[in-house]
Amino acid sequence: MRQIDDRARVVSTGKIGRVVQSNADGTLHLIRLEGGDSARGWYRDSELQPVSSLLHFLRANSSKVFRGAAAWAALMVPASLLYRVIYEISRLQARILRPLIRLTPYRRDPRQSVMVAWVLNSWLQQLNKINRAFPIEVKTEGRCVVIDASHHPGGSVICSVHVPLVHAVLHSLMKIGVPPVGVVAGEPEMKHGKIQVWGLQEDLPGIPENQYVLLKMRRILRQGGSVFALIDTETGDSPSHNIFRLIGKAGARAVLATVALRPTGEIIVEYLVPPDPFCETEESIVANVEFLQAKVKSSMVSGV
Repeated sequence: MRQIDDRARVVSTGKIGRVVQSNADGTLHLIRLEGGDSARGWYRDSELQPVSSLLHFLRANSSKVFRGAAAWAALMVPASLLYRVIYEISRLQARILRPLIRLTPYRRDPRQSVMVAWVLNSWLQQLNKINRAFPIEVKTEGRCVVIDASHHPGGSVICSVHVPLVHAVLHSLMKIGVPPVGVVAGEPEMKHGKIQVWGLQEDLPGIPENQYVLLKMRRILRQGGSVFALIDTETGDSPSHNIFRLIGKAGARAVLATVALRPTGEIIVEYLVPPDPFCETEESIVANVEFLQAKVKSSMVSGV
């Protein structure tokens, strides 16, 4: 790393690094972060050289491999056994991948602590594209929380964050009879404006993540409907407060959802009442975010 004058001044800080201006000659320098402000962390190029070929291969071919394997599994394995088979395969893959991950930049990715769930998530994503129904072992806890919120006249928002298997929440909501009116998602996740539910040949209306997302959510809430939304942009990012602010302004109600994979293969979806479900103040919104972060961390520690 280049040495900068001790009198240098920090101009700005971002996920990539800090822009520093030297007082000696006014030159701007980019100092890459080494895992500080970014959850995934940044690394010296020399660290990546031994595994660059492996990373390139995985990035270029992993989705193709999973897609082909998922198609084969859907063709050869009975629907009643499909989830259990891919769970056992995920456990085997996780054993192989764990030592490899430690040699890559992904070693600081929070998902590596729940490697089986991370791999299983990839399987379910690809199987979802085949459009074949099969039973998934999902257990719902706190169903009364989300059912009660679904009756709130101001509508409700089921909030979670990007963690492996988070799409199992939609499966759970369908099974307990309170499907959301809309699901906030990126365009690549949608097919003809719909989000397909894992394990079910059913889909839900998608709400694209763009400048109009809060407006569309507000319209649904005004009609007493419910929305499912992830309040961060990707795994490890700090959650945004904007959706909680919308809940407060719209007179809606917040429900929090967490997901954990048990060693038995059962996916636990838990619904929780936040400290302030009506998000009335900025202080209570901060409390809601911190509460969700703590619960997600706890579920990842107890998961596999």
